[in-house]
Amino acid sequence: MKKEIKAIRTLLPLLKLYPWAIPAMISLGMLASLSDGFGISLFIPFLQTLQQEQAQAVTGNSFIDSLNKIFAGVPAGYRVLIIPSCILVSILIKNLIVYSNSLLFAWLNSRISNRLRCQIFNQTLTVSYSFLERSESGKIMNILATESWQTSKALSLFVNLITSACTITVLATLLLLISWQLTLIISIALFLISQFIQFVTRRVKHLAQQAVDANSQLAVRMWEGLGGMRTIRSFGRETYEQERFDRASQQV
Repeated sequence: MKKEIKAIRTLLPLLKLYPWAIPAMISLGMLASLSDGFGISLFIPFLQTLQQEQAQAVTGNSFIDSLNKIFAGVPAGYRVLIIPSCILVSILIKNLIVYSNSLLFAWLNSRISNRLRCQIFNQTLTVSYSFLERSESGKIMNILATESWQTSKALSLFVNLITSACTITVLATLLLLISWQLTLIISIALFLISQFIQFVTRRVKHLAQQAVDANSQLAVRMWEGLGGMRTIRSFGRETYEQERFDRASQQV
């Protein structure tokens, strides 16, 4: 998690280039959560309708009573059709908002990744020759071609944290309005699930680092093999280089 937080801090100067993007994604995330929560809440009057209860019946819960009042003037026979239609509309609205948010994220991610790659390449043009000689060309190529795209993971984490916070706030509020007992049970269940996810994440984190190292080694083998093809053939080292490439590819 520390690496992700460090990556997010690194991205903050780039995010300042598009100051409207993050507030827009936050707003869209909140709207999607509200639409989702409203659709879920409508199941309460719908289930009451199926049980042939009066929509305007007083339950003692102000939130549920408010939902019932929405359809108080609708005959019971029509409520069976109207309420599911409202649920469907809320689902459609929610997914349209989520899709719009995904488009905005893709737009922002592509521009930040592009600027980051250009800055990295500009840095290689200004560093000393001694640094370039000490660094493997394959690793630099891997950073430019592959690792720069990994910034999307940090950006995705940042956006997901924001949208998840919006969703949790909306749904937690709805649960508290419906039943504090239900809220307590779900909170305990979510806590246990989060602990399990953290346990699994810790176990696989070292595999992710191995994947980065393996891709770097494969890039080195490709760079050296293609760049030194004349030398390899002159000294008859085809079999040796093929075995090295095969091991690097197999490791990936």
